Amino acid sequence: MGAGKSAAAGRSGLALALVAGAAAAVALLASPAGGAYGEPGTVSVSYGGADYEVSYDAVGMSVVSASVDEAFESLLLGVQVGGPGSGTIEVVLERALIDARSRDGSEDVAFIVILDGGDDAAVEETDTSADARTIKFSPPSGSEEALIVGTVLGGGGAGAPAGGAPEPAAPGPAEAQDPEPAATEPDPAPPQEQPGQPEPEPFVEPGTDPVEDYVKRYATEPEYAAWFDENFGGQYGSICDAVGLDAGCVEEYNAAAAAEAAAAAAAEQQAPPAPTGPESFVDPSADPYEEYVKRYVGDAEFRAWYDESYPDRQFCDAVGLEAGCVEAYTERVAAAEAEEAAAEAEEAAAEAEEAAAAAAEAEAAAMQAALEQSCGEGTVLRDGACVALPPPRDPVGSGRELATGLVAAFVIALAAGVAFWIFARAGRRGRRRQRLGEDGAAGGGGPDEPAPPAPDEPAPPAAGRGAAGGYDDDEPRGRGTIV
Repeated sequence: MGAGKSAAAGRSGLALALVAGAAAAVALLASPAGGAYGEPGTVSVSYGGADYEVSYDAVGMSVVSASVDEAFESLLLGVQVGGPGSGTIEVVLERALIDARSRDGSEDVAFIVILDGGDDAAVEETDTSADARTIKFSPPSGSEEALIVGTVLGGGGAGAPAGGAPEPAAPGPAEAQDPEPAATEPDPAPPQEQPGQPEPEPFVEPGTDPVEDYVKRYATEPEYAAWFDENFGGQYGSICDAVGLDAGCVEEYNAAAAAEAAAAAAAEQQAPPAPTGPESFVDPSADPYEEYVKRYVGDAEFRAWYDESYPDRQFCDAVGLEAGCVEAYTERVAAAEAEEAAAEAEEAAAEAEEAAAAAAEAEAAAMQAALEQSCGEGTVLRDGACVALPPPRDPVGSGRELATGLVAAFVIALAAGVAFWIFARAGRRGRRRQRLGEDGAAGGGGPDEPAPPAPDEPAPPAAGRGAAGGYDDDEPRGRGTIV
């Protein structure tokens, strides 16, 4: 580097020495052991094919990493702050790596430092030269990241390292043939003309916004920037002249984009906490699935009302349920419908089976009736064959058989009675003759004894009987005597 860079380096070394001495004195007073957390050092950064050494001097803190953030045109430092108080760091920023310039590039603007993606730190620029700028800030205890936001990366300074700024990628064959790449965004409203602005290049289409359609692409698309530099870099000093804007429009765009990103990050950090618990329209005693999730799934009007009224809150969280409640309810309903359909199918199959059985039974009965009708008169179908029926019994013949049996029984009883009577009579006669014989023997057989009758003469009536042949009243009758 030149003599100016050497002088700047000498001033920077003097300033670093003074800061280091003061930091050491403060550390000796604050710490009984006399030690300090952090010390002067460097951290390596690679960008655009070049390596840079970022020098720093830290008190009460240390630097653990460094990287380039192209989206914000910034340098990100990973830091560690020890102790209960804030640390202090002084960083030397080479313009070849990162710089902060005005839109026209004619003067320096202040760097912005964002701590842990939230609050901005107070920045003090302690040294400035043609090749580097030195800034100083104090991260509080617990800080882990420091984002140093500029307006341009790689090649923005006067003293870029050997090799210069990184070369943009060469365009492909289609880009080499086409003098202008197609715009990637819709055509915005035409910008208002301002007096004193240069006339835009003819390739700028009427009705387009030069900042959004050309400057933004030049700042964010390396291929587009390489295409412009190759085709119009010698004719125009910058894209700003080609599209009719003031010099430094690219740097101004980068600074505005970085400021907007920083403001958005700060706003996000300061955003109010998300609400917790069910919303006011939720009834605590109601079933959230049946009362709200079911309506959200099946009622388009209710769903549209909720989405419009609570655009920043998930529905499940608003009704006091875990994430995915809508999907879980939908799956549960689908499973219930499938189960119901299966039950209906099973019931239909059972009914079909019963109908088939009834039809088979009816068919069998019809076949049976047809077979029975095919048998002749006096026959019946048995085991698939026609069998003759037995002859019918005569009711009159049955009565005759009964009467014959009764008469035979009466005749048998009558014969038995007559036989019994004959035997009884014969027994009486024998006993009477026996008595008569006993009486004759007792009387000696005198003349009064009647003579026995002649063979042809009937016998006289027995003693003790009257003329009618009965017994005398004085004759005792034996038991069992048949008269």
